[in-house]
Amino acid sequence: MDIKNGVAPTITIGGRVFTDLENLIVLNAQVAANTQSTFVNNNDTDYQVPTGFNLRILAIRAASYSATVSAAILMAYADNNGQNSSSLTNAVLFNQLGYVGGASSLEMSCDFIVPPEKYPFSFGLNSNHIIYCYLEAV
Repeated sequence: MDIKNGVAPTITIGGRVFTDLENLIVLNAQVAANTQSTFVNNNDTDYQVPTGFNLRILAIRAASYSATVSAAILMAYADNNGQNSSSLTNAVLFNQLGYVGGASSLEMSCDFIVPPEKYPFSFGLNSNHIIYCYLEAV
C-alpha cells in the first residue's frame, strides 16, 4: 500500500483492475508460426497448475512481433507441456479471443479456468501472450 498517498497499488489490463498484486500470477508464452507453447513463469519454467488448485485467467495481453502476419489469440490447456510444439495431449481449447497483427498489441479481460495439474498454453502465429491470473483452491 502506498502509505504516503493512502492508495493501494493496482494494475489494469483490458479494463480489469487487479488489486491483489501479491498473489497475482503473471505468465508468458512466446509462440512461433503455427505452433503452441506452454505459458512459463518468471523463471522461464513451464507452468503447471498445482494439485488442489484451479488457475483462473482473468486478463491477457498479446503482441504480434511480425509486421506482416496477423496472430490469432487462442488459449487452452493440456496434460503435458511443450514450447513451439504441435503435440500437446488432451488439449481443451477456450474460445478464440481475437487477433493482433502488423506488430500491434491488445489487452482484454477474460475468465477461464485451468484445472489442477494441467498446463495452460497458447496457440498463435509469431506472437507473445501474457496472462494475469490467480490460484483458487478446489
